[in-house]
Amino acid sequence: MKRSLTSLILVALLCGLLWRAELELRWGWTSLNWAWKVYAAFPLSMASFAAWVVLITRVRERAKFAAAQMAFFILALVFFWCYLRYAVAALMGPFPAFNFLVVWMLPVFWVFLPLSFGWICRLFGVRVHFGLHLVSSALFTASWPLAVCLLDLVDHRGGADLIHALKSGFVIPLLVLSLGFPLLFAKRADESLA
Repeated sequence: MKRSLTSLILVALLCGLLWRAELELRWGWTSLNWAWKVYAAFPLSMASFAAWVVLITRVRERAKFAAAQMAFFILALVFFWCYLRYAVAALMGPFPAFNFLVVWMLPVFWVFLPLSFGWICRLFGVRVHFGLHLVSSALFTASWPLAVCLLDLVDHRGGADLIHALKSGFVIPLLVLSLGFPLLFAKRADESLA
């Protein structure tokens, strides 16, 4: 498990560095052009994490498992991309009560992302205790406020808020770590759960 944790940390840091490097190289820190753009860091990070998952879980159908993960991550990215665009538009709309509901549904969808990922892992024979997926969901959600706290601690340029947690890349390793955490305790289908 020690090597698995070390490799997960390295993949998480790589994902954060890929995002930050691309943002800095393409748009620079002070530009506002970075929002709503397509980044190569997303598919590269998804592929890196999917490769880690396939290697750590040792499933039999590796190519199918990797493809299922990539499809899941791409669909999740498209869903949240469209949802956030809709939520921003709804905030400017004429119905404040509905706007409140649209914005506050985001954390609900966010919590289900690690649980859905766990379901895909189970579909391919990777057995993880359901409680660990619940912990993963809690950590996945807590990654955002934790990243804001880290930004505040290091006095990062731009301030400490949710937008800068993403822009700085501080939240990305935390998200990857929380998503991969349950797999550190995974059992294959032919192994017994203790």
